[in-house]
Amino acid sequence: MNGKNKLIKDPALTFTAAAAFIAAALMVAAVFFMPVRGGSFAPTAAPETTLSPETSAPAGEDTSGDISSAVSTAPAGSSDASSSDVSSDVTPSGVSSDVTASEVSSDVTASAVSSDAPPASGRSEVTTPKPVLKVGISPTTYAPGTNVYVGAAKAAGFTAVILPTVSTEERAAEVLSGLDAIILTGGEDLDPAWYGESEISPGINDINAPRDTSDMLYIRKALELDMPMLCICRGMQLLNVACGGTLYQDIPMQVGTSVVHRDPNRRYFVNHTITVEEGSLLRQLIGASTATVNSWHHQAAKDIGDGLKVTAKTADGTVECIELEGKRYVIGTQFHPEQLYAGGKKQYLAFFTCLFDRAAGYRADRGA
Repeated sequence: MNGKNKLIKDPALTFTAAAAFIAAALMVAAVFFMPVRGGSFAPTAAPETTLSPETSAPAGEDTSGDISSAVSTAPAGSSDASSSDVSSDVTPSGVSSDVTASEVSSDVTASAVSSDAPPASGRSEVTTPKPVLKVGISPTTYAPGTNVYVGAAKAAGFTAVILPTVSTEERAAEVLSGLDAIILTGGEDLDPAWYGESEISPGINDINAPRDTSDMLYIRKALELDMPMLCICRGMQLLNVACGGTLYQDIPMQVGTSVVHRDPNRRYFVNHTITVEEGSLLRQLIGASTATVNSWHHQAAKDIGDGLKVTAKTADGTVECIELEGKRYVIGTQFHPEQLYAGGKKQYLAFFTCLFDRAAGYRADRGA
């Protein structure tokens, strides 16, 4: 009898064999399915990844759409929410290269993050913004020179515009209606016909008749409106003539002086000392009784116009500053404060900041 038939005919042997098989199977199952305390046989699961303000994006993932929300979680007023923190927290290696740190920081600055934080005193402080004021500037024939006037005006807070050339009172009034102040700049000689004289030769240089007419219309209308006005070099001479004064057409020819007022080669500004009247507006602006100023002119005020007060002279008696009494702000300087400011003498910006302050009063009085 073979082994197979023996198991079939002997039930006891068959049961014993079956029991042994089942026991072996249970032991194998126990090995695979019993709880594992050390983790030796547990499968390794992939960790969950959550993008939060404190974690970087997984490498290769574009999270550009999440940057603003991550940054906004910085608490208002937190000392940790500085501009450097903002940019460093949102520039992980996996962020899209289209979103740079500079782009992020330009939209979310440190001041913007902490704007809700109260001041150290615990009280809310209100800062009044400067008004938007426009100053009209007469253009010079030398464009870089015009830019220097514009730069000083902007530094004082103005929006600067270039005055168009006008030929009628109506047009001048229309232009000035949209402005808060004007600056009359340097440039060509004024035609002596404006003050009732004939031209001497060869003393007069480069007369610009359309500009003479335009500038005179602006000055006269501005005086009528009591609009703040700063008149520089040629502008001071125009102011004097507009008020009924006259000019020396050429200082070397008509006066003769040892004080040099213009480089004979017309290449550089020259410098000389002026004496300033006590109690004058100029004295307030300069803050001294004397000053060394620049000079580029060969004409000067001779007979002083009505209502004008001389507030500065050079050693040879040449008028260097005039002020119109009884007006909001009308001052003329033979020297160039815009060039002095551009050259590093920051105190000369006061001529423009004072103009700005008076322009704000002019705007308020007009109800604009």
